Amino acid sequence: MKKLATITTIAAFAMAPAAFAGTGPAFADIDTNADGFLSVSEIQAVAPEVTEEEVAAYDADADSMLSEVEFEAWKMDQKKDSDTETETNSDY
Repeated sequence: MKKLATITTIAAFAMAPAAFAGTGPAFADIDTNADGFLSVSEIQAVAPEVTEEEVAAYDADADSMLSEVEFEAWKMDQKKDSDTETETNSDY
């Protein structure tokens, strides 16, 4: 069952125009060790293109992990960027 959830999460991510844009995978689906935080490796398991620098930009307490609040802030910014890109592309 865990494999199915992981495959579903990866598939959902692959359809997003940018990492974590829109609804994307839920925090709990990415937090595979269920410690309440997302490590860079957990994030990269579903979005390999994400860099440590990108994670650090949203890591408000500099603990090298994202809390659920930090992750949601990141997702909101990704959605804004994605929406802006869509608006820009539709102008042509």
